[in-house]
Amino acid sequence: MLVAATILSSPLLAQSDSSQTLDPVVVTANKFEQKQSTTGKVITVISKREIEQSAGKSLPQLLNEQAGLTIAGGLNSLGTPLGVFTRGAGSGRTLILIDGIPVNDPSQIYNDFDLNLLPLDNIERIEICRGAQSTLYGSDAIGGVINILTVNKDVKEPFNAKASLLGGNYGSLKGNGQVYGRVKKLSYQAAYAKTYTEGFSSAHDETGNGHFDRDGFNGDAVNASLQYELTPRFTFRGFTRYSWYEADVDNGIFWDATDFTSDNKNLMAGGSFHYKTDGVSLTANYQYNDATRLLFNDSLDSPGTLGRDNYFGKTQFAELYANIKLTDQLSLLQGADFRHHTLHQKNLYVWPGGSAFSQVDSTASQASLYASLIYAGPDQQLNIELGGRLNVHSRFGSNYTYTFNP
Repeated sequence: MLVAATILSSPLLAQSDSSQTLDPVVVTANKFEQKQSTTGKVITVISKREIEQSAGKSLPQLLNEQAGLTIAGGLNSLGTPLGVFTRGAGSGRTLILIDGIPVNDPSQIYNDFDLNLLPLDNIERIEICRGAQSTLYGSDAIGGVINILTVNKDVKEPFNAKASLLGGNYGSLKGNGQVYGRVKKLSYQAAYAKTYTEGFSSAHDETGNGHFDRDGFNGDAVNASLQYELTPRFTFRGFTRYSWYEADVDNGIFWDATDFTSDNKNLMAGGSFHYKTDGVSLTANYQYNDATRLLFNDSLDSPGTLGRDNYFGKTQFAELYANIKLTDQLSLLQGADFRHHTLHQKNLYVWPGGSAFSQVDSTASQASLYASLIYAGPDQQLNIELGGRLNVHSRFGSNYTYTFNP
């Protein structure tokens, strides 16, 4: 028995000794696929396995656990307004990408995207790039970039399906269903996610009376995408995503509100194409983003104030960039993008003895040119990036930034 155990354990020991940590491939750092160790940047990759092990959490909760990243409001009740802070940079200075395309909301005070709209269930991987990335991504990437990837590239079967259902305290319920597959040159994906909770009060009851009401959350998200491989070098992709949620909110840290709700809707749609040869990679992206927020505070019975705030924000984003391999160690990334933002806002307040109404309409656009020369040493010990960006803004004029990253 001892000899048999020794013989059986020998290959297991050999297999254990040969194990090693793989160097993950990332796309966030320089807009093209490369190994994490060659980027010269501080990047964390949250894998699909880690995401599945965090199924009971929300996306803000998971991000809040990463070093150098703070999601203000991420541990409050679902639906709480969030702020993303990377390495101390202010809110609105960490750019959110979905599948490599920036997402913004001009109806927000810092133009940042509401992470409450994204369920964790249908995310394949998250790449977090810390430090200034404004040369490649713009001024809203001063603190860093968070790239949320939803596309599963390893699909080979024509039909796959998966579903999950979770329940917990505070009357919490999470459900998710997804179908995806690949039929010859066509890949498809469709998913639906539901999140519901009775929640808890985000405001702190200093009196200890326990009369603060729970702040519930009821959210849904639907997304679908199609990708067609015209040739082994040329692929098209179209996508759409619609998310909406209703949440109860409080008036402040110590001020409860029983009739204060937030109703949020977001529609994203767009497409992209990718062309790749041995020496050149060309990518084009377009995305339309429509955001609607309604804050309604009916406190007249207190007596108090009735407040109704309507925000409508629209963003269009288009970009074209190419990565050219000059030598085995040297590559040139160059591109251009255009952003157009529109905001329509209405505010109505009524209180005993008076009322107030205001309306704001605003538009802004920006065109940018950028380039980056990247050197990767043959021994992967020295990596150098030298780049620059020119922004031409409709309101603030022309500005430029540059980077040197050895």
